Amino acid sequence: DDLTVLRLEGNDLYVTKQDDPHYDLIDGSYTLGTWITVKVIAKKGGGIDWYYNGVKVSTISGVWSGLYFKVGQYTQANESNGTGYGETRVRSIKVVRTT
Repeated sequence: DDLTVLRLEGNDLYVTKQDDPHYDLIDGSYTLGTWITVKVIAKKGGGIDWYYNGVKVSTISGVWSGLYFKVGQYTQANESNGTGYGETRVRSIKVVRTT
């Protein structure tokens, strides 16, 4: 299970927390194709902060080890509910480890 995800549902953009797909609504009027800036900080000792277009929008509390990061998309489509297509474009990515 994913700990936290940036999730688009219609025009609503959410930060999820484990089994809560609607943990924090960070944009209720997102339009497909709009470039955004997302910053995710996994804090030493536990916790994750989410930034959206330069503004801190969510904090996930807790202590975890072995965190990893990935970029991509899932269409949530299957044979019973139809077909889907999704595309994720990344203009740039920067991963920094601090000690």
